[in-house]
Amino acid sequence: MTYQQQLQTPQWIAKRLQIFKRDKFLCRVCQSKTSIQVHHILYVDGKMCWQYPNSLLITLCSACHKKQHTNFPTIVVSGKSLSFKINKKDK
Repeated sequence: MTYQQQLQTPQWIAKRLQIFKRDKFLCRVCQSKTSIQVHHILYVDGKMCWQYPNSLLITLCSACHKKQHTNFPTIVVSGKSLSFKINKKDK
């Protein structure tokens, strides 16, 4: 299942709403209520997007989300030793 397909599942839709409610439907950076999205702080190989603990998910508006992915590399955690690689390309 592709990442885009995962974002359409009932499991992700429920998880996304849970994070929005926790963050009071506000961007955690600029407090905007417009175009909010859920950002994965890091990615773990083999996990579906809804399988992350809430502590690794935050609400961002689309502008702050884009800045996050532009200014900071995406971290992908691999293996049980928690070694990780940094992807310079957005997911």
